[in-house]
Amino acid sequence: MLGKASEIKTLFVDGNCIGDIERQLNSYLEVNKTWGVIDIKYQMLTDPACDNQLYVTALIIYKEAPHE
Repeated sequence: MLGKASEIKTLFVDGNCIGDIERQLNSYLEVNKTWGVIDIKYQMLTDPACDNQLYVTALIIYKEAPHE
């Protein structure tokens, strides 16, 4: 079991290229070493109304280690 619903947390990050997302994710994970990452969901899409501007998003699903 992953834990109680109240223990599961999420973080949403977005950017204009996959490199932006990778840097953000690595930075968050480096700073928050107590996170137990359950999953990371990526999505890329383009906006035809804005000259096919690329958008990249990621959702980190994690559980923090209990505070001692």
